[in-house]
Amino acid sequence: MNFNRRRFLKSMGSLSIAMVPNLNRGPIQQLYSKLIPADEIIPGMPYWYASTCRECPAGCGVMHKVRDGNVIKIEGNPNHPINKGGLCPRGQAALQELYHPERIRKPIHISHNGKRTELTWEEAIIQIRSKLTAGRTTFLTNHISGSQKKFIETWLRSFPGKNSLVEYEPVSRRAYEHANKIVFNRAVPSIYHLEKADYVLSFGADFMETWQSPVKYSHAFAEARQLKNSKVAKLVYLGISDSITAANADEFHLITPTSESVVMLALAKWILDKGLRTHLSAQDVNGLGKALTHFTVEVATQLSGLDRETFEHIATELLNAENSLILCGDSLASHERGTDSQVAAAVLNYVAGNYGDTISMAADTPHKPTWSVEDFERFVTAMDNGRVSTLIIHQANPLYNYPLTHKLESALRKVPLKIALATTINETVAKADYVLPLHHSIETWGIDEPEAGVFSLVQPAMEPVFDTRPVENILLAFRLSEQLPDTYEKFIKDEWSAIFRELAPSKTFEPNWSDMLLQGGMWRKNSATTVIPSLSKSLFSYLQAFKQPVIPSGKQLHVTVSHRFYDGRGANKPWLWELPHSVNHTVWDIPARIHPDTAAQFQLKEGDIISLTANNRTIEAPVLITPMVHPAVVSMEMGAGHDNYTGVAVKETGNPLLLLSPRTDFISGDQVLITRDVTIKRTEKWRKLVRVQGSYEQHDREIIREIPLSEAIKLEAEHAHRHERHHPEIYPEHKHPLYDWAMVVDLSRCNGCGACVVSCYAENNIPIVGKQQVDRGREMAWIRVERFEMDGKHSRFLPMMCQHCEHAPCETVCPVYATVHSNEGLNVQVYNRCVGTRYCSNNCPYKARRFNYWPPQWPEPSDRQLNPDIYHRPRGVMEKCTFCSHRIRKAKEDAKIEGRTVRDDEVTPACAQSCPTGAITFGNLNDPNSKVSQLVTHYRAYVVFESLNTKPSVIYLKGIKHG
Repeated sequence: MNFNRRRFLKSMGSLSIAMVPNLNRGPIQQLYSKLIPADEIIPGMPYWYASTCRECPAGCGVMHKVRDGNVIKIEGNPNHPINKGGLCPRGQAALQELYHPERIRKPIHISHNGKRTELTWEEAIIQIRSKLTAGRTTFLTNHISGSQKKFIETWLRSFPGKNSLVEYEPVSRRAYEHANKIVFNRAVPSIYHLEKADYVLSFGADFMETWQSPVKYSHAFAEARQLKNSKVAKLVYLGISDSITAANADEFHLITPTSESVVMLALAKWILDKGLRTHLSAQDVNGLGKALTHFTVEVATQLSGLDRETFEHIATELLNAENSLILCGDSLASHERGTDSQVAAAVLNYVAGNYGDTISMAADTPHKPTWSVEDFERFVTAMDNGRVSTLIIHQANPLYNYPLTHKLESALRKVPLKIALATTINETVAKADYVLPLHHSIETWGIDEPEAGVFSLVQPAMEPVFDTRPVENILLAFRLSEQLPDTYEKFIKDEWSAIFRELAPSKTFEPNWSDMLLQGGMWRKNSATTVIPSLSKSLFSYLQAFKQPVIPSGKQLHVTVSHRFYDGRGANKPWLWELPHSVNHTVWDIPARIHPDTAAQFQLKEGDIISLTANNRTIEAPVLITPMVHPAVVSMEMGAGHDNYTGVAVKETGNPLLLLSPRTDFISGDQVLITRDVTIKRTEKWRKLVRVQGSYEQHDREIIREIPLSEAIKLEAEHAHRHERHHPEIYPEHKHPLYDWAMVVDLSRCNGCGACVVSCYAENNIPIVGKQQVDRGREMAWIRVERFEMDGKHSRFLPMMCQHCEHAPCETVCPVYATVHSNEGLNVQVYNRCVGTRYCSNNCPYKARRFNYWPPQWPEPSDRQLNPDIYHRPRGVMEKCTFCSHRIRKAKEDAKIEGRTVRDDEVTPACAQSCPTGAITFGNLNDPNSKVSQLVTHYRAYVVFESLNTKPSVIYLKGIKHG
């Protein structure tokens, strides 16, 4: 028999098939999330869905980028009136909650002994229904607004009994509205127009990171810092600890805690005494003059620690400013008399003539304010007395951010039925009887109302990652009344119909629904009043009874809201832990910041572990020594000390919120964030603080440059241009026939917030390496934001990424040509050529390259967030900023189809797109009409290390300084 090779293989194949056992077919793995997508969906093409960020109460508009059914990037919505396209680091990192490996995937029953049993939705609903009683049902949540709040209130009314909605936000301040009620007899918030101000005096208002609406105010102040009409806004900051806003201030002065109200009222009296405020009526001048008699310069300087020269200097500048603005924020005024401080700020703004110009009063709103902490304490007492039968916990975590955790935990044990609606387990969720997995905000519908007249859309951008449900549908499963709608979708459409009738009565709902979805909501253009308010008749007697603060003699603990983790809710996101703190550049820890005098008193050095004791509770934290903290203060941010909030949150450092006293603001009931008489004890332990920047001095290298305001005004009038130095050339000139890509960074706009860093992480699939590897210099971030102290008075920030040099030192030393120069001006990294010699990194004077020591790990389902346009970078290769070359490629492909070149603004790298202040501009130098072409010849333009003649394609604009 002729048994050739072909017949042999055929026989073996038949035999192997016959020997396969009968197996059940496994689940079908689809190439795309939708094998037969909707008509408007093209696999591989990105789509954008407008929505609203819910990482904090500010309510910024966002755009969700979807590829093949997965949201892979979040950007700011340029049409939205709150943030105008910018986004903070927390908003960028919201994706890590959506795809968190430890998200709750199924309903869970937690028994009294802590045993967790997974249930089906049907089992969970049946069991919960059988335990619901006719007693008091309370819905506990963090801040909510719009349709979600209305729906929950409607649902609670449908239940028998005296039910309640409890909103708990530990850093939500009602003192602003109470102050306006006292000063103007109007209990509405103020709206601040920083873009109109030429002199901003901030008393602890950290508007660049956490205060009220930081993205909105950062953008506005960046506009004010541009040279217009021979003016640049000046920022003076008075506070008790460092912050991004303090670091950006032209002048930063430390003042004694709780003294700010006296300083503001003394400034108001000083201005009144000059008699130059013609906008004030004679009645106001006489009334305020009498009421402020005892607020003298001597009293203010004695209590605050400011010297008289500094006080009078600030007062003179405030008096001479054409458009001033005084802000008073939580990081200074969160004490028992915080409302008094807000009253003082309102009075000073009124005397300075700011109302109707840089400040307007919000329109009256029917929405009830968020519960104060004092209200929440009464609710805890009600639980402790057994007056709550069912508690539904929605995304709140008071067992972490409420100081009296022992009292709350005891009260929770007395509630018969506790139901938690959450995305991930946290300290409070773990105490529930039933845990129901909740949709992420990216997966659900809603209407948010961050400001009066702003109706911001929340819409799902993808199918749910897990078997989760929106809060409204969960509540509908327990409906007991016909008052409720059959579906939440119907409720949402009815709500939008009502909004259309209010804001656009000439338009019908259905035909304009699609336009609203694209825009991201609807908003009234002028929701604030510009009418100058009148002083309340009772204000003068209030000021006359004003008691001067008593300055404590001991140390005080000052707990601040975190730029990265807010009130601790963002501590489960690794991007935020690996983002260096903007001021001290620590990662993966939250230190206790103390003054050098305090360190000397207790013989402490950086990294020493201290125990802090107050109100009979103790925590431990490592020490960071900085002169930017008042000597009487120990300052700590929220975010650390979680004991049950995924494996990411740092547990070694204690939670400073536990040390706060039960005291609240005497008038508003807001949480007091300053604790007196804290005891500091040095332990024998030490832990290294990992910091990615070792020095804040430039050592005469002129990395960050400044130009005096007087010189800028002169050069502006002369229409001056950049003066370039010319050096002898040893390299042949590169030709860029069609495109020559470049980036310009305005240092007068950049405030160091770090949004560009997190955006780059998300866009370019940059892996997290953890604290140990960062300590070894192995961080992977393609951008670092450096802070340098200028003349010892103020700081500047500079984003440093690959400079894409024309004469790139990295290109000449690579033995395998892995880093080469393109004909479009880009320094290209060819990953599949790289063999990891790291010569390029050694030869880079900007140290902007990262070596991949480990293969990146993307635990399921976080791999769904990866950008498919980005090349997979394995272990052993060098990587760096590419100017988002995949975005450039996409724009070129679109332009090619239309038979044209890429237009200006068609390519925006991720860092530029997310920047809240608009500090980064990108474009084609070969286009004479492009913004970047005009900026590179600006008289403020320069390049870092110009003497090296590397000819970077990243050009910086010098910061403008006062004085």
